[in-house]
Amino acid sequence: MRSFLIAAAFTFTAFGAAHAGQPGEFLGAARLVNPVASPIESKVACVNWRCADTGCIGVAHRYNTLDSLLRECRQVAVRFGPMKAYASRGQRLSRAGVIICNRAAAADLRMAAQ
Repeated sequence: MRSFLIAAAFTFTAFGAAHAGQPGEFLGAARLVNPVASPIESKVACVNWRCADTGCIGVAHRYNTLDSLLRECRQVAVRFGPMKAYASRGQRLSRAGVIICNRAAAADLRMAAQ
């Protein structure tokens, strides 16, 4: 299962999230900079995320959001750590966008720690 999850996350991000899912369905993927020690699941903004090694998949049924791709990435990065790649709803965040996402998540974590 773990290798499938990692392969699915890589495929999803590598091809720019070609499969956007059904209307009202959220499908996202992320590649982490640092691998998680063991598989982890967490709900981030009503989306169920599952990460194993460096790959993460997010799924939610009947979920719509007005959040930007960058804001989604930031919320996931706050929970799981810095990203190498992020995609959802048929769109892939640019390399520059991922850098901004990671910086914003780090700032959020610093603010929360104070």
